[in-house]
Amino acid sequence: MSSPPAKPQQKQAGVSYGHLFTGGVAGAISRSATSPFERLRILQQTASKAYVGRGTISSFKYMYATEGAMGYFKGNGLTVIKIAPFSAFEFYFYEVFKSNLFPGKTKNQLNYFEKLIAGGLTGVAASTIVYPIDLLKTYMTINIDSTKKLTMWGQTQEIVARDGVMGLYRGWGMSMIGIAPFIGIKMTSFDFMTALTVGKDPEEMKKIPKRKMIYLNLFNGAMAGTIAVTATYPTDLVRRLLQLNGTHGHSYTGLADCVGQLYKAEGVPGFYKGLWATYLKVAPMTAILFLCNEGLKRTINI
Repeated sequence: MSSPPAKPQQKQAGVSYGHLFTGGVAGAISRSATSPFERLRILQQTASKAYVGRGTISSFKYMYATEGAMGYFKGNGLTVIKIAPFSAFEFYFYEVFKSNLFPGKTKNQLNYFEKLIAGGLTGVAASTIVYPIDLLKTYMTINIDSTKKLTMWGQTQEIVARDGVMGLYRGWGMSMIGIAPFIGIKMTSFDFMTALTVGKDPEEMKKIPKRKMIYLNLFNGAMAGTIAVTATYPTDLVRRLLQLNGTHGHSYTGLADCVGQLYKAEGVPGFYKGLWATYLKVAPMTAILFLCNEGLKRTINI
């Protein structure tokens, strides 16, 4: 008697491209909603003279008085152009790395160290793709001279003429040092907070009322961003300063010289200037980011 034919083995489902859509939309919404805090953070980090010594409220008043309401959103167009693909790649690559680096485990079986590795690699991959846009955004954001209105293309030409094409990657190495742990800690912290407040069982998560999930995702996202930025803030600040190397007030021979000059001028607190404005931006930004991403994932069932 012949044995029944063996059932064909099912291939493991690949990572859904829907993560590109949900991440991109979530990133654009979250960054636009927090654009004023992002601009203030960069102005304080790079010590623009008009903002030295000003508090958050005073800075916003000065920004409005000198540049009008649109001053709050200067550079936001570039931010969205950068963050939409970055967030799309961020959420997509995170799933890809988790699936391919640890193929024998489901995402709920991964420990937090494994997720940290996947998140770190995600940060490097996504950031490298969009890095020139981030550099351009930094230059255009700190421009408070109303008579100098450079377009994205004009700013690109100015940088390339001065530093060559590789000038568009100035500060890349420091950026990777900062972005890898930031994304790794952010994504891992969100997973940790979700497991803590919601649980790990996908079926049980589906039973949680929609309104409650909104509050939980907002809280978990805010906590994930706060934890990540606190742990990695000095590297982000130094990265911004290195990006501006060669411009007025910024002359460094390298990473060590930049760190040394900052410490000599301002001491340890100098590495955390603008941190409060960053908290004001990052907590709501990551809250909105994860809320939108999780909501869209639930809507399109991925």
